[in-house]
Amino acid sequence: MNIIVTLLLFATSLGIFFGFTKPQYEKITDDISLRDQYAQVLTRMETLKNKSNELAGQYSAIPKDGILKINQALPDSNDSVQTIMTIQKLAARNGVTLTNAGVDAPKDSTTASARKASTMGESVLTFKAQAPYTSIVKFLGEVERNLRLIDIQSLSVVGDEKAVNKNGYEVDVSLVIHWTGSNAGSLSANN
Repeated sequence: MNIIVTLLLFATSLGIFFGFTKPQYEKITDDISLRDQYAQVLTRMETLKNKSNELAGQYSAIPKDGILKINQALPDSNDSVQTIMTIQKLAARNGVTLTNAGVDAPKDSTTASARKASTMGESVLTFKAQAPYTSIVKFLGEVERNLRLIDIQSLSVVGDEKAVNKNGYEVDVSLVIHWTGSNAGSLSANN
């Protein structure tokens, strides 16, 4: 009889272990794992919060005129009209005549969906400049030193001996204008 009671108690304990204790143990193990994951997320969030506060402090330490220069170098919209006006002022100051100015979307292999996903935008400004050599060099130097972030995409000089002596050189210029902001993906010649 002792053996039967012992076997009965052993079977009952196995039933309790596999029916109740083991599922509860697995649930507790899962909860501990989830708690550890939450702790890691909270640690990362605290790190990001500290970095955000650090960057906000660095940003507030930038002088106002520095922020204005940054915004002028890389504006948050495609203000191509203002860029054309600035280039025309530089040309007039150097005695350079500008013609055929226009703005187009860039001609590259970037897909429209990739441009929409980007926070940066660019458009191409093209124009013809006509002036003596020294005036064109001075004008291009001022365009280079302009605060606006501009890349010269192409530059071609046309001039024969008669044209050079009479009107100077004719230069075809293609500039890439950069900007940042929410409308960077919407590249349009009308912006």
